Amino acid sequence: MKNLLEKRVQAASLEMDAVFDNDKTVELLCRMTGGHPRHLLMFVRAAIGKVNSLPLTQAAVRSAIKDYAQSLGRDIPGEFWPWLRGFQEPAIGFPPEMPDHVRQGMLLWLYVFEYRNGEQFYCLNPVIQLLPQLHEGRRS
Repeated sequence: MKNLLEKRVQAASLEMDAVFDNDKTVELLCRMTGGHPRHLLMFVRAAIGKVNSLPLTQAAVRSAIKDYAQSLGRDIPGEFWPWLRGFQEPAIGFPPEMPDHVRQGMLLWLYVFEYRNGEQFYCLNPVIQLLPQLHEGRRS
């Protein structure tokens, strides 16, 4: 993800330190994408809209991610929450008792990311970890 950002910044004839306030901001941005390039560019674009000038600050990136998280949280159907709360990461599959439409919906709407790096596995979209609905009723 960082390499992708660096290439985009170079294509704009800019330097990374002119675009981002520090490496921690870049790390946060990359981590919260879950490896999804579209989310990376979406977060950068949203963060740009939150500052008057470059560099992008960690506060702007956090705000952009929070806005997306809130939007995502509103869109997740109620019947999905128990399955998301019980999701163990990384998972090699979905529970056999999970309804097919829930499994397909989680993948289609990117609530759960599918990875194929050697073996196939699944992880929650990192942004979902920020949602209070995920932690309701969970034991610590």
